[in-house]
Amino acid sequence: MIEGDAERLAAWQFERMVAAGRLFSVGQAEPGLAILAKLLEADPDHVDALNWMASVRCLEGRLVDACALIDRATALAPNHSGVLTNRGNIYVEAGDFRSAVDAYQNAIQADAAAYGAMNNLAALLHGRGLDDDAEMLLRMVVEARPRFGLAHYNLTNVLAAQRRFEEAVRHARLATELMPRGTISIALMASAYVRNDDIEGAAEVVRRWLDAKPDDKEAQYLLVVLEGKEMPARATDGYIETMFDRFSDSFDARLAALDYQAPALVGAELDEFAAPRERVFRVLDAGCGTGLCAVHAREFAGHLCGVDLSSGMLARAARTGLYDQLVKSELTSYLAGVEEPYDIVFSADTLCYFGALETFAAGAAKALVAGGLLAFTVEATADDGKAYKLQVNGRYQHSGGYVASTLEAAGFEVLRMRLETLRKEHGEPVAGHVVAARKL
Repeated sequence: MIEGDAERLAAWQFERMVAAGRLFSVGQAEPGLAILAKLLEADPDHVDALNWMASVRCLEGRLVDACALIDRATALAPNHSGVLTNRGNIYVEAGDFRSAVDAYQNAIQADAAAYGAMNNLAALLHGRGLDDDAEMLLRMVVEARPRFGLAHYNLTNVLAAQRRFEEAVRHARLATELMPRGTISIALMASAYVRNDDIEGAAEVVRRWLDAKPDDKEAQYLLVVLEGKEMPARATDGYIETMFDRFSDSFDARLAALDYQAPALVGAELDEFAAPRERVFRVLDAGCGTGLCAVHAREFAGHLCGVDLSSGMLARAARTGLYDQLVKSELTSYLAGVEEPYDIVFSADTLCYFGALETFAAGAAKALVAGGLLAFTVEATADDGKAYKLQVNGRYQHSGGYVASTLEAAGFEVLRMRLETLRKEHGEPVAGHVVAARKL
């Protein structure tokens, strides 16, 4: 290739990348992908096209393809901090945290100003309880880039985990001001105030949020919770759907960072009580989310159905390939309408969004065959004198006595109820009841 040809090729490639960027920015993914594919056909070693295609495949849930593409881009440009940062992001989604940490560290080594990599690495370290290292990185980021809202958001998390709530509130304010509405969790911002014993401050944050975004279902529900004028019987559908749609792409990675145990705990109940194991069952994953529980039921499920309110969560569940059917529906409405009953209904970390459990218990009884198994988790309250308690984070805690009496009234025999740690929140264990019951 002569010099002029090389220059023309580089100009064409640059124009194509710009064109692809414009298409992606207005939501036209298919023509954008077509441009990237043509670029890679002409030059299989085009690093930027490989990097971008890897991101697209990751968003599609094609993680094997995404990892292969980003690995190739990294091999071609081992000191490209942008590629290395993206490699970290993709390996977080793939659940390979060691490779993600290595990628972020390499990005920082390649470029001392790789603040995105520093922020993302700090978030991973915080999830592993390494808050001193996470704070050091985030302090460097906000000092160099004081308007980096996501770094203030992550620093809020780190400081709250260390119970330094006054500092956490300062960074929560900055994150709220600097980050676009809908890209952060207003619940986390409010919780920093709550944990600093400033309920009114938390409510004011949510009110300001609603001034700018009055139709935000998550903020509407949180304001009801924080003002405490009434205790709703359950979280609103709009709150649940909005929150989980927003977090669906990063949900599994976030839970892994919280040492999330609920699916395995429910799986242990299925292992213990779903007998005889040689039989195949009709099984319902009630509030399936991204499908983290499905692996625990698939081996003995002749038909596995998942139901959830969030379209984003259902899309992630579909990518597992473990379900025979996925349904978008509010849980109690779905249970009430079941025509062909199930042998097993299980639910992990869904009923924390319900206060009163009577409707759920009656629906589960209707949806199960005689002798059918029900297994689920709820967060536990230390005050057994109350049936349930609404926390300022919008989730409910339940007393063991209330759970047992509600199940018995609906026609269940409680087989086992045990107190376990469901996950960690702000570095502290969250206790929950793990329940197995059989329909009489």
